[in-house]
Amino acid sequence: MLRRSNALPHDRSSALITLDGSATSRFEQSIDLWSKALLLDDSINSPIESIGDRFSAKITANQHGTFAGRLAVSRMVMLHAPDLLIEWKVDDGETIAPEDNIAFFKGSSNQLLMLERAVLN
Repeated sequence: MLRRSNALPHDRSSALITLDGSATSRFEQSIDLWSKALLLDDSINSPIESIGDRFSAKITANQHGTFAGRLAVSRMVMLHAPDLLIEWKVDDGETIAPEDNIAFFKGSSNQLLMLERAVLN
């Protein structure tokens, strides 16, 4: 069962997230720098061409926690594997439990495999 976490009194998320839930330009710049560094660790320095068979994959939670990373992963995928489709099942800040579905991915095998480590991180 998914539940929204309560905000803390010192919450400054408005510097990163707009009222409609999208990333601010400041947060997008941070995501771009982070994802570029993470992908360079795997020798990925340009958008990944969509080649190979089409596959699907899902991410499920393996423990209780609060989900974070939807905006970052969505932006990284948009920039580096634009043909990869993501169907999100949770939002940032939602409580997750073991076996909860987090996201479903569809795309070419090379895009899924090349981004797997970065997406899971």
